[in-house]
Amino acid sequence: MARSESPRVPTRDRFKNTDPCQPLRIFDMARRIDLLVLLLLSTLLVSCSDGGEDGSELSTLEGAAIFGADDRLDYYDVTDERLRAITRESIVALVSADSLILDDPDHIGLNTYTLGEGQYLCTKERFYDQPALAFCSGTLIDDDLVLSAGHCVVDFEACRKTLFVFDYYYESEDQLATISKSDIYQCKDLVARTNNVYISDMEPQGVDYSIVQLDRPVSSDRKPMPVRRAKTALPVSEPITVIGFGSGLPAKIETGGKVYDPRPAELDRFITSSDVFGGNSGSGAIDSSGQVAGVVVLGINDYVGNQQLQCYEAAVYPEGPGVESTYVFHALDELCGSGWPSHPLCGVPAVCSDGFCSGTETPANCPTDCPAITCGDTRCDPSEWANCPRDCGWLAGPPAEWTCDVTLYSALDGCDCGCGAHDPDCDDPTATVFGCLTGDTCSETDTCMGNGAIPAGWTCAADHYAMKDGCNCKCGAYDPDCDSQAGGHQSGCSWGQSCSEDGMVCVYDLAAPGWTCSPYTYAVGDGCDCNCGIRDPDCDSSGQVTIGCSVGQTCGDDGACAWNGVPAQWTCEAALWGDGEHCDCGCGAADKDCENSDLPVLNCAANQRCDGAGLCDGSRAPGNWTCEPSFYNGGDRDGCDCGCGTYDPDCAAHTGRTFGCPSGISCGLDGACDYGVVPAAWTCAAATYGSDDGCDCGCGTWDPDCDLDDLQARGCDDGLRCAGEGLCVPADLPATWTCDPMTYRLDAVCDCDCGAWDPNCDAWPLQPNGCADTQRCAPDGTCMTPDAPAVWTCNVVFYEDGLVCDCNCGAFDPDCANTALNITGCAEGSTCSPAGLCVAIPMPESWTCGAAKYAAGDGCDCLCGGYDPDCGDPAQEVVGCDSGQTCQGGLCVPDGYLCAPAAYNAGDACNCGCGAYDPDCDDPSKPVVGCHSNVCDGAGRCVEVTGMELVGSGGGECNVVVSQAPRSNGTLLVSLLLFGGLLWRRRKFVRS
Repeated sequence: MARSESPRVPTRDRFKNTDPCQPLRIFDMARRIDLLVLLLLSTLLVSCSDGGEDGSELSTLEGAAIFGADDRLDYYDVTDERLRAITRESIVALVSADSLILDDPDHIGLNTYTLGEGQYLCTKERFYDQPALAFCSGTLIDDDLVLSAGHCVVDFEACRKTLFVFDYYYESEDQLATISKSDIYQCKDLVARTNNVYISDMEPQGVDYSIVQLDRPVSSDRKPMPVRRAKTALPVSEPITVIGFGSGLPAKIETGGKVYDPRPAELDRFITSSDVFGGNSGSGAIDSSGQVAGVVVLGINDYVGNQQLQCYEAAVYPEGPGVESTYVFHALDELCGSGWPSHPLCGVPAVCSDGFCSGTETPANCPTDCPAITCGDTRCDPSEWANCPRDCGWLAGPPAEWTCDVTLYSALDGCDCGCGAHDPDCDDPTATVFGCLTGDTCSETDTCMGNGAIPAGWTCAADHYAMKDGCNCKCGAYDPDCDSQAGGHQSGCSWGQSCSEDGMVCVYDLAAPGWTCSPYTYAVGDGCDCNCGIRDPDCDSSGQVTIGCSVGQTCGDDGACAWNGVPAQWTCEAALWGDGEHCDCGCGAADKDCENSDLPVLNCAANQRCDGAGLCDGSRAPGNWTCEPSFYNGGDRDGCDCGCGTYDPDCAAHTGRTFGCPSGISCGLDGACDYGVVPAAWTCAAATYGSDDGCDCGCGTWDPDCDLDDLQARGCDDGLRCAGEGLCVPADLPATWTCDPMTYRLDAVCDCDCGAWDPNCDAWPLQPNGCADTQRCAPDGTCMTPDAPAVWTCNVVFYEDGLVCDCNCGAFDPDCANTALNITGCAEGSTCSPAGLCVAIPMPESWTCGAAKYAAGDGCDCLCGGYDPDCGDPAQEVVGCDSGQTCQGGLCVPDGYLCAPAAYNAGDACNCGCGAYDPDCDDPSKPVVGCHSNVCDGAGRCVEVTGMELVGSGGGECNVVVSQAPRSNGTLLVSLLLFGGLLWRRRKFVRS
């Protein structure tokens, strides 16, 4: 692949996204976001068994979008000085090394496209004209440490090529804050990083974070953020603020998020409703106390296609969960576990001579920890930018003779040979050499040396291989000349193409000179894009739709729209088309005469003209009209359009559906949907109240839509329904339940005396919530005190609990009469006498393995008709059982089996909740013992039935879990948009 130096152009002239974690729409050129989501989902839908470290690792995890109202604000729009100070002092943009223009160190320029151009957005989208520079976000958490996501900084080489930039925000409308070289930092070390997120059971699992040490302590006008060190879950509804660079934009401040699911059992990530986008990866999730509680790492799809306008717009979802952040304490555990000295983070202050050059330590104040700055030490200090290219690489500017991409010079990315000047990376004898034959080295004069061999698969002339004569493509093997510009042209490829990394095919680069439309639409099979300066190669392919022309036009050889006589779609008299007298509208296709704005328009209202489709549009709509102009006063064909900034005259006489409002809701004279009286307590969007759009729960009060049984409750997780004052409760909550609804079945605790039996009590009804320590929960859900004898010395709740035979407790436990129960309080080889005392077990008459094997110290003999006392010695090997089994009560049972051994595979009942699966459960005619619901899953666990869904108690197989409802937090639509970097910077391909 040819390496070509990208021209440096001013801000907003070019958009470049090299971050795989920012959702660059590679399929923007195809305008098919649905296809992209399907392709991504196909990689996510793994098997139902638990994943692990070898599961499908997700290297990039973040998309997200708008939940409810769009709460993102620019710095200058925020009045809270605390948030403004955080933005100035603590928020860091992660920027690709070639995205800045460094000609003036006091006024750094931006080498990027605008958001609208780069994402192919509809022009009405917010922030359309703002630059999209950053690929990820970070937060300053110590004098020289930045917290971000692990998928943003994948290794030290990536860290070395990343710049950490402060002051990337709008200080006033249309005025970016000035960025100077003192605001730009490099990576000194990657001191902590984990990205072990994978998909298991169709849900993300794991954590994702990184901590980068900057090349120097920050200046005095910066201030680290405090970090939440507690290893506890955040409260539900905890307010969350996110400040970062969504979609690469200058800093946006978002304060409207809140915690929906703190995941207290996993404590890996928490789920919020923050309005964030790709590029917010690594942003700090700030809690109500002002501490960084998490790192934003994952979200759902953020831009969706508008089929009518042929562009993309921000995705808007109902207020609810959709963004996931890793709890920050995971990053602190790794950092502090390494011995890193940081008083605010680890409680260990930095001390000179501790072996770490950290915090405010410098070569001047701590030479023992911080070596003096010298050219050639691989550390780029700002003082070396102009005079030490060996350390600062492209920042210092390569020699004038350098002919390859400037970002390859001294980039610690391998030895680049044949680039017109010596690459300092070539001084490393272990560096991979690019541009030479395999086995060659690169000399000080930038020439290949050695006896490298031509690959066996090379099919072109031998004197064309790695001879600096140009990139020879489609020659059966990769030509090293394709690594640099030294050889000039691309032999075998057309203009605008380069050679693929395997050397076998030519691929299109971004766009040819003269192309004026989005570079992502040139020659990518998305349709024939016309009027774009030059002809699109897609126009030469059959089946491609022409884009940018009026109905009836085709794209000419010069790339411009052209007429070829009366269009086939024309429905009016043929003589009227192009007659030079009138613009005839509504004739099935555009009239050529309509290109002349001086001609009168026929068949349209006085305030309308004819659009490119040959239809009357609303180009004279009021200035505050925000919808498609042709919708304004468009007549009966168009309908009443509401929520468009002002009143649509079509609504006056319209009797059909009102567009933009729920069914049955009319448009008010202010141009907004008229919902009538919405309760003051309603906290969700007014448009969702009683509008037949579904049962909206958690909105402050009851939604009349919830009266309809066939509507899905929004805002409630799977297995919950809406009840009471609009609160989510378990779907199977008994009407008699009097305690907190969310404690029924959901909190893994036995809650008693709540008006009904809690299924959590199936596993352990002793000492439940709501009862005294001496009570347990009775089958009717009430607290009961066992009637134990006065001489009973153990906890009274154990007396006749039906679970275990408790021996040596001062009196006989009636449970001991049940020989199927395990005995506690006695040593192995003992039993409980009628007096409640432990006594030795004599060799039973039923013993079938011979007296010589009984208690002989020769191994634990199982399946011998009785218990062998040798089984009480853990050093004795079990004899007679299969691998994975142990001997209990003289019978073979699976390891970890908790119920009576005699009950296992006894053919009498399906014993559930015993720690292992009972083969008797294979027979559906057998009764289920141990579960209130009478349902046991494939791991031997009780399952609670909740309508259409069977909710397991966690982990293991899920062969009976048949949920048909989508997860409310939408985490299956994970935006793994990891192809952005491939568009712009394909990695060096190591050949051997």
